[in-house]
Amino acid sequence: RMTLLAAFADEQPIRHFCATRGGHVAEVGYGEAAGGAGVRLEIEVPTAVLGDLDSFCAAHGIGIR
Repeated sequence: RMTLLAAFADEQPIRHFCATRGGHVAEVGYGEAAGGAGVRLEIEVPTAVLGDLDSFCAAHGIGIR
């Protein structure tokens, strides 16, 4: 499981990424729950797509924890 910190506009693309690669969004927090602004998503994806996830997040300016 990993945490993504993103802008609100990136939530749906993240959900789509997970759904099309055998993963899912396990938990979501908004605003204060996301550490201030935006959205925090706890996601689970197969190990085989971690490289794709890194590239996706880098292209969208999404932080990974």
